[in-house]
This record gives sequence, C-alpha cells and structure tokens, in this order.
Amino acid sequence: MRGPRGASEGWGPPSDNGHAVRLLGRHGVLEQPLADRLGAAAGRNVLVHEYVDVDDGIVVERLGDLTDLHEFLRAAAGWLARS
Repeated sequence: MRGPRGASEGWGPPSDNGHAVRLLGRHGVLEQPLADRLGAAAGRNVLVHEYVDVDDGIVVERLGDLTDLHEFLRAAAGWLARS
C-alpha cells in the first residue's frame, strides 16, 4: 500500500470536518452525493458542542437509518484496498 494521501497530494488542508469529507468526494474516494450528505452532517457539531437544543426524536430517527455510514465504510475500504 502506498503512503498517506490527501494533503500530501494537494487535496487540502480542509477548512473543517465537512470540507474534509467533501474532499473525499471530489477526489473519487466517495460518490459525490454521499460526500455532500456526510459533509453537511459533519459540519454540524450540534450534539458534540450543544449549540442548540437537540430533538431526541430526530436523533433516534437518524440512528434508524445508517445507510450513509455503511456506504462510507464500503467506499473507504474499497479505496484503501486499491491504494
């Protein structure tokens, strides 16, 4: 396997976590629609930093569909296997 990729290949540095995920889409690690969805979610640190009130019902609903997370894991594993 080759060495680390990303900033060392001119991809970044990303401005924030959401930008980091969108860079993965721009460089073919993730499909762009998935990168956009995950990037938008990564850009919201509501739960971690408690910026606003959190609706528990929405959190539980989102945890019921982990499709994007599974897609991310498949794409990342495939990219690593090709690297």
